[in-house]
Amino acid sequence: MEVAGKMANKLKNSNLASKIAIIDNKLFELNCITSLNFEEIKRLRDWYRGYEVYSSNALEGNTITFAETHLILNDGITVDGKPFKEHLEIVNLAAAIRYIEASLNEVLSEDIIKRINYIVTYSSLVQGNYGNYKTKRNWIGSSDIQTAPPNQVTKVMKQLIEWYLVNKDVKHPIEVAGFISYMLTKIHPFDDGNGRVSRLLYNFILLKANYLPICLDPHKDRSDYTKAIRVSDGETYPNTYIAFMANKEYEMILSYIERIN
Repeated sequence: MEVAGKMANKLKNSNLASKIAIIDNKLFELNCITSLNFEEIKRLRDWYRGYEVYSSNALEGNTITFAETHLILNDGITVDGKPFKEHLEIVNLAAAIRYIEASLNEVLSEDIIKRINYIVTYSSLVQGNYGNYKTKRNWIGSSDIQTAPPNQVTKVMKQLIEWYLVNKDVKHPIEVAGFISYMLTKIHPFDDGNGRVSRLLYNFILLKANYLPICLDPHKDRSDYTKAIRVSDGETYPNTYIAFMANKEYEMILSYIERIN
């Protein structure tokens, strides 16, 4: 497990540094528009919040559509023919998003990460290891990426939080968010919900720094997303993953600007 090695290295992509500068300029442009269009920004954020619930679950195989997600969250409707587990994943992820939005004044910690996993995976009908680190070996989908063995999870998660505390005010939030999200995926510390938690952590860190939370299109982005994880596994620092997620932030800011204009 090359966690310590990845933590010791630095961002080595000058193109990404340029991209982050462009993102910051676009965010400034959006913020200027926001001051004149508060209600429209609020409406867009509500819409994207529902899309985030749909897309993050769909990336993990949930078959409930975006339209059905809207009905479940806004009208409390049960979709015929769809498993109860999938309904629960929709409701749980929406609750986890509310949790991170209410916790933006908190410093990222293992307790927060565990709480997010608890909310994402909890079921009153099935006994599970909600919010606790894994006790059995697991994998990232069907890949051969080596995740942390159960007996190393406590150690590497402590290292990850230590890295965050050292770097959160030194490195750009987009880099910090990408690194934390990637490493959570790489460590895969929980029995279930690792992908959803990693994406929530990305957005948590961005929101704390007043950036927009991102959404991945489960159809258009799936291949590039999994490729970014796979390629970064072979890097000494996850430049590819950080760059991929930075592009998603750029696209989200552009989407807001275009929808408002």
